[in-house]
Amino acid sequence: MTDAYGNLISLVVGPMAEVYVKSSGRNAWLSSDDTSPYVQALTRVVTSMGNTKESRVNIPDLYSVVPSLELPDLHGRLVSLWTYKHSQPVVLVFCSPDERELLKELAEHYPAYQQTGAEILTIMTKPPDVNHLPFPVLIDNEGKATMRFVEQTPALLLLDSYSVLFARLAGPWPQGLPHQDILQWVALKEMQCPECAVPDWPGP
Repeated sequence: MTDAYGNLISLVVGPMAEVYVKSSGRNAWLSSDDTSPYVQALTRVVTSMGNTKESRVNIPDLYSVVPSLELPDLHGRLVSLWTYKHSQPVVLVFCSPDERELLKELAEHYPAYQQTGAEILTIMTKPPDVNHLPFPVLIDNEGKATMRFVEQTPALLLLDSYSVLFARLAGPWPQGLPHQDILQWVALKEMQCPECAVPDWPGP
């Protein structure tokens, strides 16, 4: 992106979730203590992008146990991510309610995910434009839960039976999701768990 002066800007998040602005006009760490108009304006841009320390610090790392998640489904019933812990792998899909093609695609492949013992949970800010989806749809009205898990939507997180994040895919996916790869990742991950058993290996 560019600033008001036409300088190209890149944003980098540091190890402590601090944001570094690198531009052809000026390099600076964003800080609430810096009152210069340039840095303050960029801070507002970064805040609107969801890249501030408040929103980025809680995004789970790969191979870590993800935090608890509890949201209402389309019928108002609370669904907790911990329900699936020690039970089955979970495919978390964060998306917009108007992403009809993505939701239809997930519905089409849902039986294959069930065959591997996995559950798909979709999270969005309001009910989707697609009716009769076979998997749970959870409503994150204010988007706060989404900000704790992903940087942008659509995004897909793969959790094993212990709620450990072992893969993350960032969308959009113009050619569709790599379902066969995802299914094989889930199956392989479950085979590494001595207490778990994959009902059936996903077919070609």
